[in-house]
Amino acid sequence: MDFGRAVSVQVKKLQHFSISDVPCTVMNSSSASSFVQIHEHLYLALYEETQATKMAQHTLKTKYLVVPCVNLVEIDVYENFVPSPLQEIYKFDELANQASRRNADLRLVFCAGLNPVVQARVIFLLGCHMVISLGMDPDMVYTIFQKAEYIRNKECNGLLEGWWSLQCAKNLGWINFQDPFQLDEGGDEMIRMDEYLHYCSPINGSIHPLIPGRVLLFESTDDDLGHGRMWADKDGRRCFSSAFHADLLAHLGAAAVVSFDDPDDDPDNARGAAFAAAGISYCALGDGGGAGANRPLSLQTLDRFVSLVAGCPGL
Repeated sequence: MDFGRAVSVQVKKLQHFSISDVPCTVMNSSSASSFVQIHEHLYLALYEETQATKMAQHTLKTKYLVVPCVNLVEIDVYENFVPSPLQEIYKFDELANQASRRNADLRLVFCAGLNPVVQARVIFLLGCHMVISLGMDPDMVYTIFQKAEYIRNKECNGLLEGWWSLQCAKNLGWINFQDPFQLDEGGDEMIRMDEYLHYCSPINGSIHPLIPGRVLLFESTDDDLGHGRMWADKDGRRCFSSAFHADLLAHLGAAAVVSFDDPDDDPDNARGAAFAAAGISYCALGDGGGAGANRPLSLQTLDRFVSLVAGCPGL
C-alpha cells in the first residue's frame, strides 16, 4: 500500500480503531422486542441459541437459519458498549453476506445471547451491515431498532453516530467492503481491507489508517526489548522497537511521525534516531502522558499537532 507522504501518529495505548466511543444501553424487556424482523430476511434474537431456535420455530412460518453471534464479537474490559473496530465490522459484514448468499431461501436469525454488552455489539454490527452492504440510510436503521425497543433513545447516540461515520467513509470512497482486493479503483484514498487486516494485527505492528493514505495511528514503541531486538512479547502483548516501526513506516511511505509520548521518556533520543535513519522526521509533543492516561490532550498540544500535520507534504 502506497501511503504517499503520510504522517504517522504514535499513541501510548491504542485500544482499537473504532468509529465512535459513546456508551449505549440495550433493552430486553419482552419477547415481542427480543425477536424482531430488521430487514426482508434478517431477524435479531436477544436470546441464547437454544431459545432463539425455539422462537424462530414458533414465529417464522418458513425455513430459517440461526446464526450464533456471541463468539463473533470481541468483548473488552468495558462495562458499557463500545463500537467495534473496523476489522470486526468488516468480518461480520463478510459473514452476513456469505450467509445470505449461501442460504438465499432461508430467513437468517442472528442470535445475540443474553449479555447486554454483547447484544449492543451485535446490534451495532448488524446496523453496519445494513448501511454498508444493504445500502440503508443510517437514520432508517436507527428507526428500525427504536421501533423494536432494543435501545433507549437518550442513551444510544453512539449507535447512530457510528453508522453515520461509516456512511461518511463509504461516501468518501475510503472503504469498499464489496470488493476489498480490487486494485484499479480508489487509489491511495481507499483502505485496502486485505492490507488493513494484515497491518492492524497486533503481531504485525498494529498500524491503523485514520485517513487513508494520509494519517496512520500506531502504539508507542518499546526500545527496552534487549540489544538489537525488533520485537518481543511482554505481558501478553507484542511490543515493537522504534527500528521496527521505522522500517515498516518507511515502506508505507510515511514522511513524519508525531508522538504524544513525553520526551523525557526517551532521554537518549533513540526513537528519533531510529526514524531519522529511515528518512522519517520525528517529533515528540509530550502532554504529561495525556494520551496514555485516557484524558483529553491540552489545547496547546492539539494546536501543535494540527500545525505539524498541516505542514506535511501531501496533507
